[in-house]
Amino acid sequence: MKRKSRTFIIISSILFPMLLALFVMGCGGGGGDGDGGGDGTTADTTPPTVVSVSPSADGTGVATNTNISVTFSEDMDSSTINENTITVSFSAGTLSASDGPSSRNVAGTVSYANMIATFTPAADLAFATTFTVTVTTGVTDLAGNALAAAYVFMFSTGLEPDLTPPAVTGTTPDDGDEGLDLDTVVSATFSEPVDPSTLTSDSIEVRLQGNNIMELFPDLIDEFDLDSTGTVLSFEPPDGLARNAEYEVVLGTGITDTANNPLASEFSWAFSTRPGAWGDSEVLYTGTYGNPRYPQVGFDDGGEAHLLWSGGGEYISDGNYAYYTYSKRYNAANNPAWGSRQTRNESPETSGTAYAQPWIASNRIGTTAAIWNRNKWTENYELFGDLFTDGAWEGNEQISEYDDTSYPDNQSIAIDMLGNAFAVWYSYISPATPSYDVGYYVFARRHDTENGSVLEDTEAVTFMDPEDGWLALTSTACDAGGNAVVAWYQAPTGDEYIAARRYAYGSGWSSTQKRVSAPDCTNIWNPQVGMDARGNAIVVWSGQINGNYRICANRFDVEDGWSSWDSTSQEIVSDESFVPEDVESPSIAVDLASGDAIVVWREYRASPVLAVNLYSAGSDEWKTPLVIADNTDIDPLVACDFAGNFFILWQYTGTVYTSMYRLGDQWNTSIFSDPEVIGTASVNNDIHLGVGPNGRVIAAWLDGLDLEVNVFE
Repeated sequence: MKRKSRTFIIISSILFPMLLALFVMGCGGGGGDGDGGGDGTTADTTPPTVVSVSPSADGTGVATNTNISVTFSEDMDSSTINENTITVSFSAGTLSASDGPSSRNVAGTVSYANMIATFTPAADLAFATTFTVTVTTGVTDLAGNALAAAYVFMFSTGLEPDLTPPAVTGTTPDDGDEGLDLDTVVSATFSEPVDPSTLTSDSIEVRLQGNNIMELFPDLIDEFDLDSTGTVLSFEPPDGLARNAEYEVVLGTGITDTANNPLASEFSWAFSTRPGAWGDSEVLYTGTYGNPRYPQVGFDDGGEAHLLWSGGGEYISDGNYAYYTYSKRYNAANNPAWGSRQTRNESPETSGTAYAQPWIASNRIGTTAAIWNRNKWTENYELFGDLFTDGAWEGNEQISEYDDTSYPDNQSIAIDMLGNAFAVWYSYISPATPSYDVGYYVFARRHDTENGSVLEDTEAVTFMDPEDGWLALTSTACDAGGNAVVAWYQAPTGDEYIAARRYAYGSGWSSTQKRVSAPDCTNIWNPQVGMDARGNAIVVWSGQINGNYRICANRFDVEDGWSSWDSTSQEIVSDESFVPEDVESPSIAVDLASGDAIVVWREYRASPVLAVNLYSAGSDEWKTPLVIADNTDIDPLVACDFAGNFFILWQYTGTVYTSMYRLGDQWNTSIFSDPEVIGTASVNNDIHLGVGPNGRVIAAWLDGLDLEVNVFE
């Protein structure tokens, strides 16, 4: 039997089902109504719509790098979506008429996917321009239905961003100006308005003698002023610029314009102020029954000054006199500059002679604190205080709490930049009180100005039982932040030394006191403390080492910490190559900003000379001691103004002298000004030198029954 071919079998198996399907369709078809297709579905005649656009219609501030998108209600025929059916153009008037209408079209490409048409500009859009997007009726859906009407929407781009940094176009004073008045307003003019919130101590430095006073004394300049145009920055310290001072103002890149563009680079300029000069001496008070005593000078805001002194004695009865604490205020704007005499504290009119010995301290923002004791020979002593702030004395207040049993004396006072005053005194208590045993004490009491002018409780800094020894001679100093160091003389049985203790603002006293003088230093006397704004302290005193009279010092470095400070860091300040017959009480002044210090003292050679030495904080060393006057009858004083100018005051044969040293790189006798005569005086140690915030200096001394002053303006 002959086999069928394989090809026939395959074709038959394919064609037969197809023919069968056609037969079935032919038998059952023809049921339609003639309006639709052969499959019986309804034709799409609904036009597409635009359901959303980006950017939004009438949107503003649109970024210039934006793509424009249009979302349709259904799938569209991509062949109808192109640069001819979706256009972007400038609003009329954006270009000039000569450009013609066609030039207002934005070049770009159009793409389509997932019902979204996207117009991608060939370049970023123009800033601050209104654009019109048009979707024409040329776009259709897949069924060929076109938009019912052209869809048009508009948006506008934002302003062109300011990318130009501000620049300083001028300053007052000019860079390099010299001899400026102290009321000069310092200003800088910018090329455009700057953001006032960026004008802070973080972005602006005011350097005085190279030290940034904005960092050290943040309250010195309360704020920086910006004028109504936002382009002129100015500032003026409340008490004016300092005398004989070199300033540099540095504007940092933290200063920005209103678009947050910083200065391209740091900008600075420098200038200096005029020097001062001593005037004529003036008698302010004449005692009636005795010499006035203990003149003290302090300053308040603007360089106005206070002079305190113990009155020359007023007769009570039976040969007894009462002594008062008097004050006068100095205001250079008044005529006469010195006001009337006022009584700060009266001695009780009881038998016996009473003395009132004031001490005064002022800070660089002009707050003045004063304390004085009333030493009644028939009764025990009392210690009073007062604070001058906001233009007035607050009122006398007793500081020592134990006037029935104690003898407050050797008082000292210091004040920080915030106006907090720190009073320290020596006292012997006998008999015992409920709080204190019989013995020698160093007491301290703090007046807290920040928290409502509160006089805090008295605290005992140290104590010594009379059977174990004694102590005396206190001195204290404060830094800018309210930290203080107190030093005193302590003499336990068979020993003597200078001791010190530190008060830390916010946490209180150090747990231990420190022995500052070395064991080989004997015959110690008169410790004095100086402190810079950062809290570094120097204690100086007179003593003997190996039988030779010396001026010694020890420095506390705040970075090293209190625990590391001890007597091994004692240094000799006076000239070790010479053995004087004696040295007398040293006086110390510290430049708050730099930490440099000058110590002066009387040293007995062929005659009592005035010696001086400088501690340089930059090199951490004492310089070579110098002799700047061949004769002095009293212990000299030294004070430092805000600009690093040191003033030295002394007397010789009835003449009052002064000399000035300005901090610099050199250290020799030639850098001290020639001794200048500023008045006549009787020979005694009742002299004082006060320095104001703006460099005004007042010297006060006694000439017989007269209290005299001279002002350095």
